[in-house]
Amino acid sequence: MCWARAKTQALWGNEPFTLQIDSHMRFTHSWDEELLRSWQRCQDQRALLTTYPNRFDLPDLYDRENIPRLAALHFDENGILRLQGISERYDPQATEARPSPSAFIAAGMLFGPSEMIKAAPYDPNLYFYGEEISLALRLWSHGFNFYNPDKPLIFHLYKQAGEKHRTHWADHENWHLHNRRSVERVLALMKGGMLEPPFGMGAQRTLREWQAWSGIDLVEQAINPEAAAGRFTRWA
Repeated sequence: MCWARAKTQALWGNEPFTLQIDSHMRFTHSWDEELLRSWQRCQDQRALLTTYPNRFDLPDLYDRENIPRLAALHFDENGILRLQGISERYDPQATEARPSPSAFIAAGMLFGPSEMIKAAPYDPNLYFYGEEISLALRLWSHGFNFYNPDKPLIFHLYKQAGEKHRTHWADHENWHLHNRRSVERVLALMKGGMLEPPFGMGAQRTLREWQAWSGIDLVEQAINPEAAAGRFTRWA
C-alpha cells in the first residue's frame, strides 16, 4: 500500500541511490553493481530504471530469457490508466544494448537517484490502484526520465491463477472507502487538478507535454499504438 511505501521512504538516510521493490523478490549475483551500470548506460543523470520484473517460480526457476518493458494496457472502470509488461528476447551478446525510454513507472521495481524521494515523495493518501500513473506524472513533471532496464536482474514471485493471498482489502470491510478517495485523488491529478504540496505536479514539465510525448490522452482515454507497444522515442 502507498501508506507503507511512504513510511519506507521516511527511512532514507541521504544515500545517493534508492531502489523500490515489492515483496517476494529475488536478485541475480552482483545485482547492485549491474543495476548501477545499467543506469549509467542511460547517459542521463535524471534517469530512473523501472519495469515489471521477470517472474520466478519456486524453488529456483527464473525467467532469464526475456527482458520486459512497460506499455499502456487500458483505462479501467474508474478511468485510471493501467499498464502491462511486454517481454522481448534477451540477447546477452548484444553490444548496442541500452535501457530503452519509457513513459511509465512500475511500483515494484524503481531505481535511480534518491532525489526522486525529495522531489516527489510517495503520497500516503493513495490506497493502491493509480499509484503508478500518479507517480509517473509527478516524477516526469519534476524532470525525471524513465527507462526499461536492459538486463534481467530482479525477479518476482507472481501470484498463480486461483492462488489465495491475504490482502488488506480481504480483511478490511471498509477498504472500498479508502479506495474511492484514492481514485478521486488520482483522477484529479490526471485531469490537471492541483494537489497540495509535495504531492502535486512539479514545475519543470507539464501534464500536456507528457500526453503529447507519450501518445496518451488522459481525459479522452485514448492510447496510440506506440504507447500500447511500449516503444518511445529516445529523450532529446
